[in-house]
Amino acid sequence: ARVEAVTREIGTSARHKQLRKACQLFVRLIQSEGLVPTPYTYASLLNAYVNTGTMDGAEALMARMWEVGCAPNVVSYTTLLKGYLLVANVDAAKHTLEGMKHPVLPDLRAINTYMRVCLRCGDLAKAIDAYGRLSEWDVVPDTSTFKLFGRLLAQGLKIDDVKKLIKSIKHGDQLKWTNDPRCGPCQFWRAGKCERGVNCRFYHDQTIAQGDAG
Repeated sequence: ARVEAVTREIGTSARHKQLRKACQLFVRLIQSEGLVPTPYTYASLLNAYVNTGTMDGAEALMARMWEVGCAPNVVSYTTLLKGYLLVANVDAAKHTLEGMKHPVLPDLRAINTYMRVCLRCGDLAKAIDAYGRLSEWDVVPDTSTFKLFGRLLAQGLKIDDVKKLIKSIKHGDQLKWTNDPRCGPCQFWRAGKCERGVNCRFYHDQTIAQGDAG
């Protein structure tokens, strides 16, 4: 309970960009109270580093997580990607994305964050490479993915590719599970709201109205 309470305090400090306070809370938890941080504690401190643009500290913390046997999860990697978005470092973002190996693979949120880094830095080549590997990571693009990738293609004057992208969206080529009744019905969709959207592995019956349809 004490670790959870301190983790919440670190999270609050992170939101207010109070890096020094977050670090003090973390160190006190270990040295003074003799308690063991959870993965959520590390993630909260990582967010404090990222929100203040202190990427060397964020990278050091990620390395420390491996050292102490608290392997970073997809949320930690995505937080690091957000940091590279803030400092416009697309090379470091690509290195981070490439470092995500089984069982921690990029999810939709991580991919969209990476696409935002590419867009901010104007790096179409890296975006094309990532977009082409979505099936490898078992990620289905959503509206945000299409918007980000489409903007990059447009900036690169890839008009024909933009047209192909629009055509694939209209055909629903990305909806490989939600449009297939053989995948079995999604119980959350039946109840009125599925948080996974296009990345849900179950069938979404379009005749069932959703709670957020308005």
